[in-house]
Amino acid sequence: MPSRSKSLDCNTKRRAPDYPSGGTRRERAFANLHSPVDNILRNAWYMVAWSHELGASALPRRVLDTPLCVFRDPSGAPSALLDRCPHRFAPLSRGTVLSGMLQCGYHGLTFDAFGQCIATARGGRVPSAIAVPAFPCYEQDAMIWVWMGEAGEAETEKIPRFIYHLDPGFRVVTGTSRVAAHYELLTDNLLDLSHTAYLHPAFGGADWQPHHRIQAVGDTIHSQYVIEDIEIPAFFAAMVPEGSMSRIVEWDDIRWNAPASMFLETRFGPAGSVIDNGFPVPSTHVLTPESAALTRYFWASAVPANSRLSDDDHRHFLREAFDNEDVPMIEAVHQSMNGAEFWSGRPLLLPADTAAVHARRRLSKLIADERQSAA
Repeated sequence: MPSRSKSLDCNTKRRAPDYPSGGTRRERAFANLHSPVDNILRNAWYMVAWSHELGASALPRRVLDTPLCVFRDPSGAPSALLDRCPHRFAPLSRGTVLSGMLQCGYHGLTFDAFGQCIATARGGRVPSAIAVPAFPCYEQDAMIWVWMGEAGEAETEKIPRFIYHLDPGFRVVTGTSRVAAHYELLTDNLLDLSHTAYLHPAFGGADWQPHHRIQAVGDTIHSQYVIEDIEIPAFFAAMVPEGSMSRIVEWDDIRWNAPASMFLETRFGPAGSVIDNGFPVPSTHVLTPESAALTRYFWASAVPANSRLSDDDHRHFLREAFDNEDVPMIEAVHQSMNGAEFWSGRPLLLPADTAAVHARRRLSKLIADERQSAA
């Protein structure tokens, strides 16, 4: 079936609502981190780690409220097992990886990458029934992904690409943030960059007033912004030779793929210039729900290798924007909702919400189709 493309202009002005202020401290936001995840797409790839995070030891992770143990098999490929030994339910991630096999740290049962027990501490015959559930796992673009649904449907072609991670022409910085909020609230935040004017002074602040449109192509949604003339934000000014630009044109295109993988392609150049020749700043934003109240946010950003922006300063800009500006607001929103389903609150929708609304509705359709197929 051919894909359909639809482009919508999102610049019709409407009155902004007045929202009550308030919120709670971040410590209280972590009070119920393992609420069961509902309304979730299971036949999907979820990121569990950056490649550099997974070395010789096992790595504990939680995805869709399921504890996982991620480790490297004898070939160095990543594997993922349920993080629970069938003997006394000890977390396998507390064990040891021996020649690509996972040995439980409690009583020594050893499992291969497929979850089959291959040895016990006392030796002898190992009953074939002793096994741990295994999950398809794949490494690509310096990222490790796990499939949480039906194993037979785990096609690696469905994993969105972030090929710039391995491009020697870029210097890439990566990070991970844990956010005490439902993952779709972070998707909303990333697809609607209009909050830049209020939360992110180093990225344009109040002067960040773009023209916006969205484009839907099949299951992919693009949220696109253009600012034709703006004083160069501090983040961009730190990348180019000092004083080389004063006012710029900026173009942003954030691509969304279900359930919550986003790639932001940003370019900027002197005001009036052709944006195709602009300074590239690609970035990655992948959200993995640990539970209904806790999200692991994997992020990356790159600048050309010859940029004057140091990696330490690059990370500082991003940490300030993500952890100190976005996260407190998103966690406050989550707390304000008090567990209510998003649409039940009858949210007022503004033009800038168009991409996020499309993503929510597309994801809901995929979840409904998955449930119907399983019925």
